[in-house]
Amino acid sequence: MRSPLALIALIAAAASVMGCPGRNTPEPEVLEGRAHRLPGLAAFTAEMARHGAGERSTEEIAEAIEFVGGDLWIESETDYVSIQSRVLSDQVELAMELLADVSQRPSFPTQEIEKVRRRELDRLALMEKRPRFVAMRELHRALYGELHPYGQYDADPAAIERLQRSDIVNFHEAHYVPRNAFLVVAGDVGPD
Repeated sequence: MRSPLALIALIAAAASVMGCPGRNTPEPEVLEGRAHRLPGLAAFTAEMARHGAGERSTEEIAEAIEFVGGDLWIESETDYVSIQSRVLSDQVELAMELLADVSQRPSFPTQEIEKVRRRELDRLALMEKRPRFVAMRELHRALYGELHPYGQYDADPAAIERLQRSDIVNFHEAHYVPRNAFLVVAGDVGPD
């Protein structure tokens, strides 16, 4: 039996390890500036991508995908970012349109940056109260050192405070590019 669902994933090497010495990746210009001093920038940029993109606001993106019974989510890991959508097969065109907007045309509205910043700072303050989080952070620092991306177990509150819209835009422009990404489509869809 064929599933009427389609899963679309855009996976990009748009994470904190990009440009790290010893990796087989080009070192983007942006890492020579502020980006390497802003632990959490990769994850923050990924989160911001769905907060307004193309001609749609945050709410319009959510309404568009929810109206057709689908979902759209973004995962940011140390090595990659994944933008995914799950929809009924007859809604693949909408899902592809939203993925294109979110990955290539995010608007990064200032008011949304401030909302996400406050939420992220609250989350980090809560995590500081969890012994496992503190232990993992210290383990990563001890194993990799503070300057290596793997040495950053999570975002740094001071870096999140310093983050500017231009940092997000520059990181996005340097990393969310076709040569860093691949598209996976699975489910009841044809080659067109």
